[in-house]
Amino acid sequence: MYGLNRFISLSKVSLQACRQARIRKYSCEKSKHIYTQHQMIAIVCLMKYTKSHYRDTIDLIEPMEPIKSMLDLNHLPHFTTIQKFVRRFGEAKIERLIRSLIKNHRESILAVDASGFSSDYASRYYTFRIKGETFAKHYVKNSICIDVFGQKIVSAIVSIGPKNDTRDFITVLEKSPTRPVVVVADKGYDSEANHKFVNSLRSVSMIPIKSNVHHGLYRKKMQKRFSELIYHKRSLVETVFSVMKRKFGGSVYARSDEMRIKEVCWINFVYNLHRQVVISISCLWMFSTEPIFLQIYKHGETIR
Repeated sequence: MYGLNRFISLSKVSLQACRQARIRKYSCEKSKHIYTQHQMIAIVCLMKYTKSHYRDTIDLIEPMEPIKSMLDLNHLPHFTTIQKFVRRFGEAKIERLIRSLIKNHRESILAVDASGFSSDYASRYYTFRIKGETFAKHYVKNSICIDVFGQKIVSAIVSIGPKNDTRDFITVLEKSPTRPVVVVADKGYDSEANHKFVNSLRSVSMIPIKSNVHHGLYRKKMQKRFSELIYHKRSLVETVFSVMKRKFGGSVYARSDEMRIKEVCWINFVYNLHRQVVISISCLWMFSTEPIFLQIYKHGETIR
């Protein structure tokens, strides 16, 4: 019963996100109008949440009368209908769904990091037996920016790796609807250009400086206001990746690069849905207020 209640809550939040993101019920006026896009989005979210495939998802929903009643599904769609919808639904619309769950115009601490999702089907045992003669050269790289208070993804850039982390740092912050007071990231994102961009946002960057590099103007400004207490909030972005991969898997099943990128975008959205459900069930309203250490920091006092 607990699992069914969680599925119902997840579906309700997904429908609410569709309305807030202003996703049209039908993709075009000349479509068959048998299933709405909102219904398809809820089914895809359940598929990612349960780590199921297209066929298994339909079998999973079949005995769940409360889910079918809430989604107003008199007849379940064929699994190929869901597959075609996922292929047709664009990344920009998924980003709109992600932003619909974020409180705009809120000042917060943002943490930036990246992680990879495997795109190969070889088992670790097989790779070990062949002594590493073959390996996966490509993977899906997920660069995310999170609000450390709510632990939600506020923006993301999904691409095919390997690639340098610093390439996506500025872009992922530009896409964030949340205004950062402080931006924290690990040493891999250290560059004078990144510090300069964060300073242009009237924010403070907290990125440890690499060894044997030139200390420019903005690196020196950052060092003066560096706070170990706030920098350690960066570990929460690692928590987000850990939860994401444990609950939804660390591999993608699509064959083409385009569909692999979309699959990780859907995982980002479903993680935010999961986080929204957890907050609403646990009544963790402390995320709406600022911690005392951030209030002190904003008034210009450096915490050591």
